[in-house]
Amino acid sequence: MELVYAWIEKFRNYKDVELHFSEKFIIKFDKFNKSIKITPNKTHITFYPEYITNINAIVGKNGVGKTNLLDVLGLRAADRSKNNAEFEVKYKKKKGPYRIPGDVEAEIKHSIYFFIYYMGKDDNEQDLFCFEGNDIESFQSIIKFKSGLGIEYWRSKYWFAFICNYREDMLIHRYDLNDRLGEYRRDDITYYGDYKREQDKLVIISLRENLNDKYYDYSSTKPEDDYKISVPRRNAYFQSNLLTMKVQMLYKQLQKPKRLLFQNDNYTIKISYNSHFLTDGINDKNKLLMQFSYNELNGREKEICKVLESLVQYFFNSINDIENSEMKVNKEELISEIIVKRKSLKGYKDYYSSIIKRISDIYMKDEDDIQHVLKCYNALAEELSVSKSFKFHKDYISIDITKQVSMNKLLRVIDVTVDEKAKSKFNEIFTVFGGFFDYSIENLSDGESAYLGFFCFSL
Repeated sequence: MELVYAWIEKFRNYKDVELHFSEKFIIKFDKFNKSIKITPNKTHITFYPEYITNINAIVGKNGVGKTNLLDVLGLRAADRSKNNAEFEVKYKKKKGPYRIPGDVEAEIKHSIYFFIYYMGKDDNEQDLFCFEGNDIESFQSIIKFKSGLGIEYWRSKYWFAFICNYREDMLIHRYDLNDRLGEYRRDDITYYGDYKREQDKLVIISLRENLNDKYYDYSSTKPEDDYKISVPRRNAYFQSNLLTMKVQMLYKQLQKPKRLLFQNDNYTIKISYNSHFLTDGINDKNKLLMQFSYNELNGREKEICKVLESLVQYFFNSINDIENSEMKVNKEELISEIIVKRKSLKGYKDYYSSIIKRISDIYMKDEDDIQHVLKCYNALAEELSVSKSFKFHKDYISIDITKQVSMNKLLRVIDVTVDEKAKSKFNEIFTVFGGFFDYSIENLSDGESAYLGFFCFSL
């Protein structure tokens, strides 16, 4: 499959734009006459290896729509309909509990577009194309329609995908994308050859670093196909295992006086932490009831204790959840004998260390594992206490990255927070922090994020 053409009548900042992705065919869609012309380019020469059909580069300044183009091509059909981004039905004010067709006030098409993919030759050496788009009403005049499913079906889905030939200035429908072509009958006997649906032979993989919450959610990266008849799409990440590698690469780029990427002078790392059990008003039965007033401490010391207590709560609940019921202990008795001996930052750090030691002693049999937990906790507590390179916020800490920043100090913070999980994996030992920490690098464009992710992923 090769994407050869896209017509985008409406999609975010795109309006009446046609995009040619291949020189294999000369394609022209006439919006006003509702016609399409597809002509093989006899002068086309391919020089790619056997398993590469084509390569395109999307180039442009920040904000011109490169990410929008990736979205129009790579969004799964289910994600396209979020927030009525594709199609919206407006109703009259309800007079009763039910809606009837007469209650529809307007149907608004926010996006209209189609794609053409080249599929190769059929058994008669005729070119085959996959014709896919959202609004069948806008494009039904350029296709000779023979689908077993009526036009109303495709209209209701606001999506279509057909395999077609092209002749007489029209796309000729051969079959729907979800048909199986490997079944045939001879002498009243059914034979099966290639039993896969045509839909299952295709895929679009969108390699991204950032996914906008407006259009994507937790299910967007799952390897599941849409319920609609569409070319399957997958979202994947270029993601380095170590944040350290990204930061070092970004810092190196900032040192260059003339650079086309990373033109800002300041970027920010947000290291978020799981403060779920410290949320105001939470009444969770699994929460450890610890002493955490911190009234004697100054503002920064209180924020340090907030991170450490959040870690203790997270560590306890993580390890307690995975054990069987016989191993679970009474949380009221777990730390009843442990007290804050001195109401200072050091006193609270020792207090949390004692609790983690107590939890580890109960749930872990290997002394090396216990020492590993304490080592990770102590390294974190010490770095939070002495480092002045970061700022505290509600549920994250932030670090500015400039060309003047002290990389040694910055990397020490990353080493004992985000990268603990990755380093544990490399060393084939269990992670203490698990998913407690997460991160993002602010002020990066999507292209810059992808560049860092790809560069560090490849190392």
